[in-house]
Amino acid sequence: MEMIHRYERFFLGSTVVILIIGMVAVTSSFFVNDLELPSPVDTVDPATFTSEPPFNNPGLFQVGENEYDAIITAQAWAFIPGQITVPVGSTVNFKIGSVDVVHGLIVHGTNVNLTIVPGQISEATATFDEPGEFLFVCSEYCGILHHNMAGRVIVN
Repeated sequence: MEMIHRYERFFLGSTVVILIIGMVAVTSSFFVNDLELPSPVDTVDPATFTSEPPFNNPGLFQVGENEYDAIITAQAWAFIPGQITVPVGSTVNFKIGSVDVVHGLIVHGTNVNLTIVPGQISEATATFDEPGEFLFVCSEYCGILHHNMAGRVIVN
């Protein structure tokens, strides 16, 4: 008498094969696409965060031909600045920190997806090859007005 029916063995075996293929696909995509997990770039004192460069003067700064640094401060319930404008074909280096609680930054239509922890500076880079408006929002619940925490990148 068999302990496991042959159809059950088939489905168990198929499940294991599918799981292995999935794990190989996810792992190989990190190497093929040169993906990196976001990590903090530097640490700062949240109490003096907004009085130290470069976060004492948030905004958009040109650092090269078609390359910009977007220095952004996240605080309940706003990004400062809430809007940046760049020309088509620009590369934007987002540098962001929080003064109060954990926030997130997702720029729709790009690969930018950061968790912003008080006391840490997070960075991500995106290239904007198409004109339009790209919404950025807070992706971590940060309080009662979290749903209002948004901004935009205007590419013209």
